[in-house]
Amino acid sequence: MIIHAIRLKNVKSYGEGPDGTGVTVSFQPGVNRIAGPNGNGKTTIIECLGYALFQARPVFEEKFAVETYLVRHGCKAGEIAVTFSHGGETYRVERGLGPQNRLRAKVVQIGDGSLCAEGDGEVEALLCRLLAVPDAARLPEMFSKLVGVKQGRLALPFDAKPSEAKRFFEPLLEVEVFRQCFDRLKPALDSFEEQRDELRVAAAGVAARIQDRADSPAALARAQAAAAALTAALAAAAAARDAARATRDACEAQEKAFAAAGAARAQAAAAASAATGQRTDAAVRVAEAERAAAAVAEARAAHEAFQAAEDALRRLAERRKERDHLRAARTAADTDAKERRARAQGARAQAAELSEQRAAKEAQRAAAALAVESLRAELEASRAAFEQAQAAARAAADDRREVSAWIQGLPTVTVRLERLARAIAGTQLELGAWDPAQVERARVLAASAAAALRDAEKQHAEAVSRRDSLARQLQQLGDGVCPFLRETCRQFDPAKVQADVSARDAAIAALTGAAASRRAEHTAAADALEALVKAESQLAGARAQQGRDLTAFGEELASAIPGCVASALERLGRWQADLGVGPAVTPVRGAAVTPPSVGAAAAALAALGAEVRAWWGRAALVAQAHLDHAGQEQTARAARAATLETRSQQLATLAEEVRALEARAASRATEADRLEHEAAEREQAVQRHDAALQPHEGLDAEVEARTAACDRDRPGHERYLAARSLADELEPRRTHLSRRREAEATALAALTETEHDLGRAAAAYDPHALTAAREDYEQRLGAATATEERREHARTERHRQEQRVAEWQAACAEQADALERISRHEAAMALTELARRTLQNAAPAVAQHLCDRIAASAQAVFNQINPDPIELSWEAKQYSLRIAPGDRRFAMLSGGEQTKLALAMTLAMVEELSQLRFCVFDEPTYGVDADSRRKLADAILAAQDAAGLEQLLLVSHDDAFDGKIEHAIVLRKSAAHGTAVVAP
Repeated sequence: MIIHAIRLKNVKSYGEGPDGTGVTVSFQPGVNRIAGPNGNGKTTIIECLGYALFQARPVFEEKFAVETYLVRHGCKAGEIAVTFSHGGETYRVERGLGPQNRLRAKVVQIGDGSLCAEGDGEVEALLCRLLAVPDAARLPEMFSKLVGVKQGRLALPFDAKPSEAKRFFEPLLEVEVFRQCFDRLKPALDSFEEQRDELRVAAAGVAARIQDRADSPAALARAQAAAAALTAALAAAAAARDAARATRDACEAQEKAFAAAGAARAQAAAAASAATGQRTDAAVRVAEAERAAAAVAEARAAHEAFQAAEDALRRLAERRKERDHLRAARTAADTDAKERRARAQGARAQAAELSEQRAAKEAQRAAAALAVESLRAELEASRAAFEQAQAAARAAADDRREVSAWIQGLPTVTVRLERLARAIAGTQLELGAWDPAQVERARVLAASAAAALRDAEKQHAEAVSRRDSLARQLQQLGDGVCPFLRETCRQFDPAKVQADVSARDAAIAALTGAAASRRAEHTAAADALEALVKAESQLAGARAQQGRDLTAFGEELASAIPGCVASALERLGRWQADLGVGPAVTPVRGAAVTPPSVGAAAAALAALGAEVRAWWGRAALVAQAHLDHAGQEQTARAARAATLETRSQQLATLAEEVRALEARAASRATEADRLEHEAAEREQAVQRHDAALQPHEGLDAEVEARTAACDRDRPGHERYLAARSLADELEPRRTHLSRRREAEATALAALTETEHDLGRAAAAYDPHALTAAREDYEQRLGAATATEERREHARTERHRQEQRVAEWQAACAEQADALERISRHEAAMALTELARRTLQNAAPAVAQHLCDRIAASAQAVFNQINPDPIELSWEAKQYSLRIAPGDRRFAMLSGGEQTKLALAMTLAMVEELSQLRFCVFDEPTYGVDADSRRKLADAILAAQDAAGLEQLLLVSHDDAFDGKIEHAIVLRKSAAHGTAVVAP
């Protein structure tokens, strides 16, 4: 993975940048060094990389929320954007910070600008997939433990207690999974056992069901025989029942035929009566139509006269409509002509009035033009002097703000310098009181005590060995008989050997006491040496801290008086002489800073600050008065310029009004001519309409005559219309009467036929025979139904026994299946237990194999940067490092040796465990002496090549890497703009 750039906006010391989008820091493949004074934002870059790519929050003893920790002071929202390449593609991760942040987390593919993921969940899943991390919880762990270890925490895991070391290294080495598998297989084993017990209980229940249904095959045979016998009896009863039903059905058919013949005779009588009534109604309707035909013939002459008069009236109405239209057109033309004559007179009056208004406006415009030209000439004459004075005032205002900001921040700088001076002086006293020779003396005493202890332990071991040999001889001698001669011998006297054993015991007791004394002396000497070594290591750290404090003091002192402030003070003096002569303010550049000189430098700066504040208290008020006067002049000139603009606009408005009045006067005159012409045209139209109305004289009298004729013939016309529709029905009604007469004759003939059929049906029907047939059928039906019920009972019993046999067979099969499943569960339990024990036993071997590989790689790196070669082993049981020669532990090393060994182990783990080929080192040379720092720097660069790292970010401000890294990023922070990237 390669980080190309990170953009920070309103994040800690990073502001909005020159263009408002934040500060962008660019990186290159290979080794990149991030340098700059303390507090200038180097560690912030590492924290933001970890948060954006690995979701790693800053690690402190006290818990901080990212929204408040990373966001710049005074801001409500911040942004982080990281551009990186991985797997041949380039991506950009964007994250927002702060309580008022509106930016959602997202990942954008740079190649096509597509959105790969949006929202915390999607971004987290995509980063896990890209970085080949199986679980989101491993992302921050990989960064904090391996890729980007925080400054000062590199050696902590190797010096931790065994339990803490296991919690740290086992997830990182992925050997914790063996223990997790061992624990997680236990619920599976318990589940198999629980299921087996449930199957055993179920098998017992199945056995009970088998015993309860053991007699079902014999009972089924008996039920089948009984059902077969009843089936035969039911067939005979059903035959007798069917014969009785046939006899009953024949008698019921005769009854139905008699009833049907009676109904048919009644229906025929009703039909004959209805046919007679319909024939009578048809005769009445024919007579009515004949009377209507006579009335139509009588009123026909009046009807025709009425229609002729009505047609004449319709034609007269059309002529009257045409006359009324001509009258309306003539009236409209006359009215329009009069109106246009009046409007033409009004338009000519308005044209004269507008001409007078134009002349007045033209005089007003000429006066306004003279006033505008006079004011414009006045402003142009004073423009150069005014602009020069305003430019000087603006520059003075900027200088005043610069000086004020510097003076306000000077007490804070003075306090920081005084605090650093006190720390440097205290460290100098501590270093001066240290005697380096006492460590060597303690080391000689410890070595002498160790030699004396080894001699005492050796003598004690030899005495114990001799005593044990005599004891074995005493046991072999037994009764004092020679094993070769088989007789008593003085050489094999047990009493003599026993005396030698007792003498040896006394010597061993004396040597034990001596060894205990030597051990106490060695422990005391070793403790004294360890205390001195730790004190010396702490002093080395104090010496390094003093160097950093001196560097910080020099940088702070150099930035205490910026060159821009001295220039601003000089420009303010040239601007206004009445500000007075201020104290001499000269920037400090390149001054050598030594422990004895820091106190005087801090005091001098404090005195300068007091003198400057005393002078600035008066000068600032004078400068502000001049600035206020310049502002008043600017306001007054702006008012005159606004007046000129307003009068210019008024002049333009007057000119426009003159043109508008002239155009309106001409328009009104043209409109008057047009209206007079149109009025003449309307008067000619009135004359034409009068000529067209002359043919329509006497039209109203003619209409009255035609109306009287219609009223005279209207009664005859109405009688004609009333009788005509009924007269037209005469012939159809006569035809209908003929058909009704034929239907009446047909109905009477049908009535005679049905009376003959009724007589024949009455002779065939016997009510007594029907009653006897029904009683016989009911008896036969009852016997068949009883037999069928007994047969159904037998079938039900047979079905129940068949079901019991099926349940017995199913229970037998279920019992066999349960026994087989119990056997499978017991085999699964044995296999699961074997897997658990195998995983449990494999964990130490796998862990030790990884530890051996990492230790071998770390040993090669450490021997490159340490003057004395070592052999390194890493015990996986407690994750304890052992260094040979001397069988030393990690805690027994000096602070510098611990840093070098921890760095070597981290490089080895990065090479072994990380697939990203990317790493960050935050102050890797912290706590290491100058010579070792240079060797450590060389080793880091060599390890970068050996591990195949595509990119390595180094946060460092010492000179160990000078001239060894091509790409360097130098950060500088200012109070006004925050952190920015400067040229290295």
